Amino acid sequence: MTFAAFAVLVAEAGAFLFFAAYLGVLTLGSRDDDEAPRAPALDATGRSLFTAARSAFATGILAVVALTVWTVAGSLA
Repeated sequence: MTFAAFAVLVAEAGAFLFFAAYLGVLTLGSRDDDEAPRAPALDATGRSLFTAARSAFATGILAVVALTVWTVAGSLA
């Protein structure tokens, strides 16, 4: 494995860890909002934007994992 391939794998792992930590922070913030006496309400546009952002986040994580597996499998072959 070349240095560049190793650097890419380390960068992908770092991106995954960053987004996993970010997701954890968002989850904790969401739990804090649930415990608030009055939770903020989103209108239809806000809900659709939130859903789109959450879906894009999940798709990005899946893409990083898939590309990492593909890169590792290609380097082992």
